[in-house]
Amino acid sequence: MAIEINEITSVMKKVGREGTYELTPEEESVFHREILDKVKVNIYINQIDDISDFTTARMVWMNKDCQESMGYSLEEARAKGHRLFLENIHQDDSKVTTDAIDHHNLQMGDVFGGLARFINRNHESKWYLGKTVVISMKEGKPWQFLNISMNISDEFHSHDQLMELQRENLRLKNNLKLQRLTKKEKAVLVLIAKGQTDHEISSQLMISRNTARTHHKNILVKLKKHKTAELAVFASECGLL
Repeated sequence: MAIEINEITSVMKKVGREGTYELTPEEESVFHREILDKVKVNIYINQIDDISDFTTARMVWMNKDCQESMGYSLEEARAKGHRLFLENIHQDDSKVTTDAIDHHNLQMGDVFGGLARFINRNHESKWYLGKTVVISMKEGKPWQFLNISMNISDEFHSHDQLMELQRENLRLKNNLKLQRLTKKEKAVLVLIAKGQTDHEISSQLMISRNTARTHHKNILVKLKKHKTAELAVFASECGLL
């Protein structure tokens, strides 16, 4: 339903005089719609019918700014289903959300977020800082998510600032991966990163050499690394050294 300009003006004047607490339910609806249209952030709700299967993800609602920045109408976004997220998130950042879902026991009201590059319909890539909150559960699992993200590419112009954003994004990703490790595996990781052998680790942690070797292998698998040297770089990026 279209909102008349004079109706918006009347509500805004009332807010200025008396505050939102004096609005009627109808006026409050007008106020909220106007704010959603004016605010320059992407606000959208997405839904994942089966949290273990990302192909069941789809867009439910987007505000005006989100539709304009992505270049898709809500109807087009819905029709794309999960492909919308695969096509519009930079491949290097595509795991930010799924990692958060996989490695957090998300409940109603839980919040997670991070930095990611989004690609619009015109193939333009920009950095966004976002927060996501679980707003609905289904059969005890997170189902619907409210997302708020802000385009920060236009706000940061210096090379140093952009590099710091990338480092922060890497730190967030690595912290999610780090949560896959047990307390003992984290201790082993630190010693590996310091250049200690399995024999030296077993002696320091008072475990058998076979156990140290098993922890070493498990860490490589969990972090999806192929070489011990990569573990040292990872530990450094996480601030463990």
